[in-house]
Amino acid sequence: MARDRSVFSYLVARIGAGIASFFTVKFLIAFVAKADYGYLGVLTAATDMLVPVLTLTLPAAMMRMYFDLDRNDHAGQSRLITTTFHLGIAGAVVLAAGAAVAGALGLVSSTTAVYLMAATTATVAFKFFNYLTRLRDDRWMYMFNELGDRLGFMGLLAAASAESGTWLVKPFGGDRLLAAIAFFAGARWVVTLINIAYYASRRVLAMAIRWLSAAELRAMVQFSAPLTVIFFLGWTLSASDLFLLKHLSTADELSEYAFAVSIGTFVALVTQAVLTDWPRFYYEQMRDDLPDRDDRIARRVRMVLWLHVLGIVVLRAGARSAYDLFGADAYLRGLDYLHYLVVANFFFLAGNLFGSGMGYVKKTHLSILAFAVAGGMNVGLNLWLIPRFGALAAASTTLLANVVFATASWWIGRRHYRFTHPAWHIAPASAALVVGLLPLHRAFPA
Repeated sequence: MARDRSVFSYLVARIGAGIASFFTVKFLIAFVAKADYGYLGVLTAATDMLVPVLTLTLPAAMMRMYFDLDRNDHAGQSRLITTTFHLGIAGAVVLAAGAAVAGALGLVSSTTAVYLMAATTATVAFKFFNYLTRLRDDRWMYMFNELGDRLGFMGLLAAASAESGTWLVKPFGGDRLLAAIAFFAGARWVVTLINIAYYASRRVLAMAIRWLSAAELRAMVQFSAPLTVIFFLGWTLSASDLFLLKHLSTADELSEYAFAVSIGTFVALVTQAVLTDWPRFYYEQMRDDLPDRDDRIARRVRMVLWLHVLGIVVLRAGARSAYDLFGADAYLRGLDYLHYLVVANFFFLAGNLFGSGMGYVKKTHLSILAFAVAGGMNVGLNLWLIPRFGALAAASTTLLANVVFATASWWIGRRHYRFTHPAWHIAPASAALVVGLLPLHRAFPA
């Protein structure tokens, strides 16, 4: 598994980005008010919903279609990449114009309009290059993007928090929330512009539009359209609870829950490093079709799941200390939700792994059913239970819905799996439930 060494390159990038994110959250909760932190969580969730819709998930389709091309078809690769980039930018322009009009008409707050115009549009371009660096296995550029984005935002927050940095907030009339949005968007746009220059210089990305043929565009959209639905339904699993909490609970509970979500993301640090390379690895293994292909894929899947179990143990043991390091006493109630969230994350990632075969055979529409059942359950239960039990209901129903999602993905996609001994994955799934909810719940009251 010589190529598996690429995982460790992405792991280094993820660890560095995780450390930077750790300090970024620490500076952010000190820089903005508690209610504003929860509001930023909602805006981030909105971006997670909007980006796939704006781009029609064409970057994900690009990741798949790239491996239908010959290795030496550099012109075809450039057309595919360039077309995807320009269509994404067109979506960002539409969003910016719509946000400006909505803000002017009072349909959304001025702060929301600014976030959509600056931060969400930056995220559209940034996530395109996240796909591109992984597609080409440009590990150093991926590392630069992950670290540059987070370190830039963290550095601006740290500078603005110092006594000598008050001038950084003055252009925003002293509005710290607006300043934080500008810092985030500014750091992300700088990283994006550097990527544009880098890939243009290497003739991977062209500034002039090089369109795919009509047949190629049609095939790409046919592949990506179901993905857009899937990404939206996936959002109902992973982020809709923040929206519902905003409308059905208190501002304090929303902020405490958003902070617990931020802490919970650290549990997937190692796993996400593996998953970062997963689509490229999976599609490449299927294309090359080596004799031990299925064993290679199976070993990668099991490694991902067991690493996530280990991450749950580590986070459960250190969650309280993490809150102390952050100085997050105002968010401590989030500890009651954290163990549900980290186990839910395990099953969300597992479900996406189990759906890889459907993506390869271009039957992405099959995934819609798994997402629709689990997403509908999550939203329905949250609407019913949040008014009665608050954020605790949001966390527990998210876990239940993600267990259903992973189970449905396994059941629906089992004909298209390309790894050996799929039943072996029951063991890490059971372990995740045990270490997340049962024995460690008393030892580590997170």
